[in-house]
Amino acid sequence: MTALAQDVSKLTDRYVEADIKAHPDRIRAFDGALHDRLAALVGDVDVDLDAPLSLEDE
Repeated sequence: MTALAQDVSKLTDRYVEADIKAHPDRIRAFDGALHDRLAALVGDVDVDLDAPLSLEDE
């Protein structure tokens, strides 16, 4: 993971933590129906998170 990706990850974690503390009533369970919907959207797509983006993806 690059330094920029680590920084973004840390900021995201901090944001999520602050949001949960500020709005604990918004926390919802991740139910099976949502999992099934997400699985149907992405199917069997394999993603290599370590692979560089192509110029078309930029």
